[in-house]
Amino acid sequence: MSENQSSLPMVPEASTQLAIERTYIAHERTLMAWVRTSVSLITFGFSIQQFFRTRGATEVERLIGPREVGLVMMIVGLLAIVVAIAQNRWDVQQLQSRYPTQQGYVELPRSRARLIALLVALLGINGLVAMLVWS
Repeated sequence: MSENQSSLPMVPEASTQLAIERTYIAHERTLMAWVRTSVSLITFGFSIQQFFRTRGATEVERLIGPREVGLVMMIVGLLAIVVAIAQNRWDVQQLQSRYPTQQGYVELPRSRARLIALLVALLGINGLVAMLVWS
């Protein structure tokens, strides 16, 4: 074997490939758990604000009211989902860089969880804008 051929990374063994796929799926599940948590924060924050707005509660001079609590919850939910998307992307890139092959990187499917997370983030931004405009 020539020196050039021995320096090329080989295709991972089947057990290694399965371990890589399990790790990738674990990253996807973690992202979906963050999406679930973010959705809870966003919807609960929106609900708190809407409940007190439709109830017609009189605004009392206070530092933090239901509107502010709702806004903070929605913003925290949106920040959590953005950080989770970035972390997932970084984790998958690290996983691919650890196992280079002759073709480039280990073959991993496109992240459907990341697509769902982006859609949820867009819906959350829409809700935040609606909350700021209509209240």
